[in-house]
Amino acid sequence: MSILYKQISLLPWLELTDIQIGNAIFWKYDTSVISDPDTKAYLDKYVKCYVDKHQQPVKTVSIASYKDKNYFEPLTAEEYEELSFARNILCFLCIGEQSRIALANKNSSIGPPSSDIFDMVSQNFIPGTEDIAVKSGSMTSGVWTLDKIRFQEPWSTGGFFKNINVHVLKAINKLLTLSGSEDFKNRLLRSSEWFRLAHLENGSISPLFRVVMMATAFEIIFDIPNVRDKAGFLSDKIGETIARTGFIQATRRYGKSNEKSKTRSVAAWWGWDFYKLRNSVVHGDNIPMSDLIYSDWITHTIVADMMFYAHVVYLLQEAGCMENEFSNPEFAGVFSLFKWI
Repeated sequence: MSILYKQISLLPWLELTDIQIGNAIFWKYDTSVISDPDTKAYLDKYVKCYVDKHQQPVKTVSIASYKDKNYFEPLTAEEYEELSFARNILCFLCIGEQSRIALANKNSSIGPPSSDIFDMVSQNFIPGTEDIAVKSGSMTSGVWTLDKIRFQEPWSTGGFFKNINVHVLKAINKLLTLSGSEDFKNRLLRSSEWFRLAHLENGSISPLFRVVMMATAFEIIFDIPNVRDKAGFLSDKIGETIARTGFIQATRRYGKSNEKSKTRSVAAWWGWDFYKLRNSVVHGDNIPMSDLIYSDWITHTIVADMMFYAHVVYLLQEAGCMENEFSNPEFAGVFSLFKWI
């Protein structure tokens, strides 16, 4: 006779209030919510296995539930993918909005957290037991009990501030239920995963890695086709969607012998430069770290965050998901800081 196990997914290092994205519910762990006494007893002990840098149980454990807070059945591959996509969207919303706030206030000290705090763990368990097995990569380690194992908070958690624009959250939830917008929906879900990967900050992540990850997110969300001049396509797309009116214009010569000339907004030309930087990375060129700086403390990947965020908002508005133009996040202060307007 097989043993019926349960499953829980959680974000151990993320403190938040209730947020729903599609069928996913993210909620701060609350022992009173759990109805089954054996499940409650197990989970009360399990969440205490997650400790801070002082080896004390963290108070930041958030649960990721599928449709219902008391649903602890093992998820299908499709259900787990939906939960994971929702986590990626949550990461994007938090980092994008907090970055916008920091830039608008010209204050790097109120920057966003890293995506490391959006690490999501899924754990199978048998209510009424003390046993726990841990899988990391391809290795599963068993013969552990809840009182003998601890999981420590990573050092690479980034900034302490977290904000989400409620209007954008509401618009994305509307998009997820909307018929006829499947292409945009799929592009948002897939690009947000690359956005999350671009914001990892553990010691093995190179700044050059972040450039490639954000450029990949751009290829998806800007719907860049397999054309010869992808930098030009991205640049023109930025000019058509984000930098339409009121942006400073610049004329550049380009090509092998500077035989070509074109006038674009400086924002659009930034898109050109960013994609060329991506090309230099993937082709193994020698890139000084100074080339990753846009100005002062602002890196090109921070600028990329804002362009990604602004384009998502544009697409949400075009799809009829934003309540009205007055509910859009304000990017004028950010673009002014970039000296684009």
